[in-house]
Amino acid sequence: MAARRRRAAAVAVAAVLGVLAPTVLASCSGSPADQINYAVDGRLTTYNTNTVSGAASAGPQAFARALTGFNFHGPDGQVLADHDFGSVSVVGRDPLVLDYQIADNAVYSDGKPVTCDDMVLAWAAQSGRFPAFDAASHAGYIDIEGIDCQPGQKRARVSYAPGRGITDYLQLFTATSMMPSHVIGDALGIDVTRSIQSADPVAIDRIAQTWNTIWDLKPGLSAEDLKRFPSSGPYKIDSVLPEGGVVLTANDRWWGLNRSPNGSPCGHVASTCRTGSTTAHSR
Repeated sequence: MAARRRRAAAVAVAAVLGVLAPTVLASCSGSPADQINYAVDGRLTTYNTNTVSGAASAGPQAFARALTGFNFHGPDGQVLADHDFGSVSVVGRDPLVLDYQIADNAVYSDGKPVTCDDMVLAWAAQSGRFPAFDAASHAGYIDIEGIDCQPGQKRARVSYAPGRGITDYLQLFTATSMMPSHVIGDALGIDVTRSIQSADPVAIDRIAQTWNTIWDLKPGLSAEDLKRFPSSGPYKIDSVLPEGGVVLTANDRWWGLNRSPNGSPCGHVASTCRTGSTTAHSR
């Protein structure tokens, strides 16, 4: 029975994936297409791919161009700088000190600016310092001694602990690693960054519990529910289908170069473009 369900899910991919809009749009190849199809391996259980369940899902592939960062993985798995999002500068080597500058025009699909607050939340959640966060990994973030971020600003200085020999810092604060901290702040009515910086244990526990679950994906999410899932990339979540598929549509607030879901440049993506993925495709 389980095998039949898996086969049925795989067969259903063609129906769940892709563009459902009737308009013709330009694909990345430059030729007209009335749909864009792609499949991902595994389930889509959460928008937050940094939790244990999120890391084990297909979310890192599906949402890499919905939750952008300073870098992303290219088609061949290589780490590529995302200059649309911002820049990273080395200002010290021993200990390692990095300056991060988020693009001035970087904004979420709900109109809220992308700020260093999102970096502080990403670090707190994945540093291992606050055990209430259900983080899949602490790699790299555990080596960060601190983040100098003024709430609401677009510049941050990240200082690593001495003697750590960090070489793969470009794997941090990358696509899908930073969640919109303002969503948690609005839900709890607190200043997320100041709570973390002051090490307020009660507030951090509330932040962690919310970070763990607020971005869970469930069929039938309403338009009001989807306000918790803003995008910082060229695609945003349009809907979660009854079968568990996720439909992505073009983000009209995206400020940078149009790219396909796997990160390769596109010449044009129409505003009616919808591309989907599935919760149940297994190989």
